[in-house]
Formats: sequence, structure tokens, C-alpha cells
Amino acid sequence: MLTCAVFSDAVYSQNYTVIDLGTPGGFTNTSGSYSDPHGINSSGSVAGEWAPDANSQRAFLYTNNTNMDIGFVTGTQYITAHGLNASNLVAGEASSVAGDVRAFLYTNGTMVDLTTYASGGFTYSIAHALNNPGTVVGESYTSSLPNSPVHAVIFAGNHQESDLGTLSNGTYSAAFGINNSNVIVGESTVISGNVYAFIYSNGVMSALGTLPGGNYSAAFAINDAGQIAGEANTSTGETHAFLFKSGIMTDLGTLGGTNSSATGINSAGQVVGYALTVSQQQHAFLYNGSAMVDLNTLISGAVCTNLITADGINDAGQIAGSGYTTNGDYHAFLLTPVLNVANPQVIANHFFQLTVQGMPGQQFVLKASTNLLNWTSLATNTFVGYAINCVDSNAPSFSSRFYRAQLLP
Repeated sequence: MLTCAVFSDAVYSQNYTVIDLGTPGGFTNTSGSYSDPHGINSSGSVAGEWAPDANSQRAFLYTNNTNMDIGFVTGTQYITAHGLNASNLVAGEASSVAGDVRAFLYTNGTMVDLTTYASGGFTYSIAHALNNPGTVVGESYTSSLPNSPVHAVIFAGNHQESDLGTLSNGTYSAAFGINNSNVIVGESTVISGNVYAFIYSNGVMSALGTLPGGNYSAAFAINDAGQIAGEANTSTGETHAFLFKSGIMTDLGTLGGTNSSATGINSAGQVVGYALTVSQQQHAFLYNGSAMVDLNTLISGAVCTNLITADGINDAGQIAGSGYTTNGDYHAFLLTPVLNVANPQVIANHFFQLTVQGMPGQQFVLKASTNLLNWTSLATNTFVGYAINCVDSNAPSFSSRFYRAQLLP
């Protein structure tokens, strides 16, 4: 029998393994020296952009340990994948040399053009995000009339879209994030011309406001609990990452420099993005619920020498980010949290006790073995705090027993 007790006041510094996603064709620079991620899903698949040469840009999907190119929209040359859902549907934008920009949805090996309107001879639409049910949001011309406004939209497929409008008397808006309840976030102008973050729910667009004294905000991601991550100006004109929950916008600060921005959030409220350091260098960060942490302090430099930005985080705590390899190439990386098993000891009645350390919201399974080959699951738990203390009362029945903890999706 295994019993576990939660320690919510413990402090633990999460560490990560790092995989260089490289470019399509392999995990190292075999065809192009640039890749950059934008979306990550619950299974650790990642979507983004890569460049085979200096004259083109393509979209990639990394899944099942393979990085593959997902093709083109006819007539375009530059492709970027922005969003990815649990079914590996990819949403993004494709543009031509002439200036046409087209939203797309990649599904089951097929690239679908979502563009609805052309204005003044050019198309303009971008798909920024999609949820697990498959609803795609972004920005688009809203008519074929000359000088058509660009508004936040829901792409309905078959070259149809729903205009979400703007905040009061605004002329522009864009949708950057959507959760599985179809609550949408983004940015919109108002009558003054200022840009403010919005939340759109049940047909109503509402402003989130700004940090105290600021005149700008934008919301980039929302989780299923309705918590929102983005960026906003401070009273001194700096741009800081924010977390919005329970009606309050919290300034997440920086890594000692002037600016920061939050790009992703998971169901546990962990936020990722980028921030400037004291020396004004850009580094990827993780906000773990209490403090902003430089992700470069939590990874080995053997694969990534400098992680510049973190673009997304899933509910298992995996992070998609980008930075420099040891040979100086700029690549996409996948960070996977590593559980720590600490303080193993025999206690009263020859029971065995150990502590599993992780991050709030992570789920893990604790397993035992007598031969390191066959493993038996003892318990599944979810971290509420940073550590769970487990006691195995069956330990005296074995001459030797080994334990390991594994993260679950």
C-alpha cells in the first residue's frame, strides 16, 4: 500500500531536458539553419517555421520524434505555422512575394486556404490559433471593398468567416488565442487609437484594461480556466508580461531589464514568454505561479546555449522555445520537465519513504520494480504544491525494490 501527502509550501526548482528540433530532414542542421516554434499541443507536438535557404520560409510540424515540412498554399512562398491543437491540426499564414497573405489550416496532410475576402486586389488573413474542437481564429479583411478594415474573426471554412468586431469605436482588431470553451482573446483599437487587450465570450467583446498608468495591452493566450497571458505598458512606458485572472491584471515583471512579454499559458497557470535581463539580453522565462525564472538556468547548455524565447507550454509542463545551438544556428527546442525523487529513507516498521518534486498541475505516476525491467504502478498523483511525500508500506515484503516517477500528459 502506498500513501501520499502533499507539501504545498515546499520550493522546487524544475529542471528540463532539451531536444533540438532542428529542421525537416533531421534533428541537426541538415537542410537550413533556422527554425522557430509557435505552437505546442498536449502530446508535445510542435509547429512553427523554418528556412531551407535565404529566399523562402516554410512551416514545420514536429511529431512522433520527426520534424516534417507541411507544404505550401498555392501561389505563396513564405509559410508560418502559428497554432496547433491536440489532433495535430495546424493554423497559420502563407504569403506571396506580391503581398497576398492567406490564412490556412493544415489537416491530414492537406493545406486548406481559409481566405474569405480580397480588398484592393490583395488578400489578407492570418490564422493565429485554434482549439481542440477545431475552431480557428485570427484576423482578416472583413469585406471586398477598398480599404476594408482588418478585424478579429473566426474562420468557418469554405472561405467563410465571422467578424468579431472591435472594442468601442475601434477600427482594428485581431484574435490571438482561444480556449476549448470558445472564449477568445486578442487586441483591438478604441476611439482614441490606443490598442487594448480584449476577451470575447458569448458574442460580447470586453476590454481587459492595462497595467496601472499604461495605455497599451494585448492578450496572446488563454487557458480553460479563463486565465489570460499577454503584455501591457506600465506607467513608465515599458512593456511587461501580464497574467490576468479573477478580474485582476498582474505585472509579471522582467528578468532585471526593461521589457517582457507572455506568449503562452497552461491549465496550471504557468506562463512562458521572453524578458530582458539586467544587461538587456533577451531570455526565455517561466512564471511558475510566484516568480519569473530564467529558463536558461534550468537547462543544460550542451544542446542550447541561449534560449531566447518560450512560445508555448502544455499541461504536462513541456515548453516550445527557440534559441541558439552550440554551433550558432537559431533553432526550435522542446523542453520537457524532469521529476526529482528526493529524500529516500527507511522509516518506522521498515516502510520506505520518498519525496517526488515537480511543478503544480503536473500529473505523475510512481512505479516500483524488483529487477529494473518490470515496473508496477503504485499511485497516480497531481502536484498541488511542489512536492508529494510517499510512503510504501509494502516495502518490507521485498528484499529489494526500486522506484521511479514519470510525468503523465
